[in-house]
Amino acid sequence: MVAPALLAFAGATASASPAAASEPLPTKTLTVKLTSGPEGTVSTPDVSFGFIVEGAEQSGTLFHCALEIPIALKECSSPFALGPLTPGLHTFYVEATNRAANAYSPLASRTFTVAAPAGPGAGSSGGATPPSGGTTPAPLRPVVSSLAQSVSRWRESSALAHIGRGGAKLPKGTTFSFTLNEAATAHLVFTQALSGRSVAGRCVAQTQHNRARHACRRSATAGTLGLAAHMGSDHVRFAGRLSADKELKPGHYTLTLTATAAGLTSVARSLSFTIVA
Repeated sequence: MVAPALLAFAGATASASPAAASEPLPTKTLTVKLTSGPEGTVSTPDVSFGFIVEGAEQSGTLFHCALEIPIALKECSSPFALGPLTPGLHTFYVEATNRAANAYSPLASRTFTVAAPAGPGAGSSGGATPPSGGTTPAPLRPVVSSLAQSVSRWRESSALAHIGRGGAKLPKGTTFSFTLNEAATAHLVFTQALSGRSVAGRCVAQTQHNRARHACRRSATAGTLGLAAHMGSDHVRFAGRLSADKELKPGHYTLTLTATAAGLTSVARSLSFTIVA
């Protein structure tokens, strides 16, 4: 039985750029592979990631990297160093673009935790004694797995996104499916790779004043959804509409999915899709 719609649109997130409709659809998709970098929990606040484009090397391919969401991708190269980072959960993102070949990749990502530095006397017998009655079990971190979509090219419809346990296909739109190890809030972030101009080391939208600057590719957040997801298999029937008055325009997008429960966030998963006019 399909659950009623539970949708929260992030009003602070920028809507799709009017220029997005003029962006050419990709003729080829690149695949970025992370070859090195931290996984799980690390003790050092300084980390480094290595990455490549799988398959034949293409002249003119550029990488863009970012840490955390909202995503503000900047041109980068492998290996890419970060730090010092604050203790806690972090997610590294990287994508590849090749403007001449009209090709780019979905976002590749890796989530890791920087451990807090040990305090004075940590691990010694003189530390504080736990309260009587034992310790409270730590909450589980949500785990997102098996992220997939029914179709990767589709047309929009007026239906709002909703989540349920069934996975019937829609005549328009697509169905995102994933599995959770516990009930959590699913956060869906939709981004686009758009053309821009390099200003002060950042890739920004082109304006009349910066149009003579070097061309670059930037990742723009088109919108987000927040959905109450069930433990087990979930299916999000999505036809491009983010809210009653917000929708994704035709173009190529990357979906990045995370889940949050009890203040803990899962490793990010991503896939790409194209909306046709």
